[in-house]
Amino acid sequence: GSHTTSGNQSSVSLDIFTDTYKNYEVFINDMASSNGGQPYLRFRTASGDLTGNAYTSGWGHPYRSSGADGDDNHSQWGDAYFRLAHNGISDSTTHKGQYKIFFPNPRSTSSYKSMLMHTVNFNPAETQLDPYIGSGMHVGSATTALTGFTLYMSGGYIDNGAIITYYGIKG
Repeated sequence: GSHTTSGNQSSVSLDIFTDTYKNYEVFINDMASSNGGQPYLRFRTASGDLTGNAYTSGWGHPYRSSGADGDDNHSQWGDAYFRLAHNGISDSTTHKGQYKIFFPNPRSTSSYKSMLMHTVNFNPAETQLDPYIGSGMHVGSATTALTGFTLYMSGGYIDNGAIITYYGIKG
């Protein structure tokens, strides 16, 4: 399935996880932020977003600007969301971000839920290419099946035209 943002959306919630598939892969193409915000992701259950401070993650961040390159490692412990980028992202029509997220067994009722990501975007000033490779786990939801996820920005909106495509993968 797919969803395309229209207008400036403060968040996108997609309840796409069913018992038909064991794993899910999500592609987010051409995402930009209205004010250089950071993209965040939360898991969803039948009761809504999981908002407690149980999101833990780590990711590598090799980067390149016009004059230098480098790498960083970033992590979260006990946050209320996953970060999909450490820096904010561009609001440019030509520097939009691309994201690939894998959700292993989100319908499980016997283990913590996790996600793996591989992303690339430009920083808000468009002076640095920011790829990220990482993973995260929600350590407060072992017995509750997930129904989907919510994508939102740390501030501002998800700009018009982001395309979210998702696929179920049988076990």
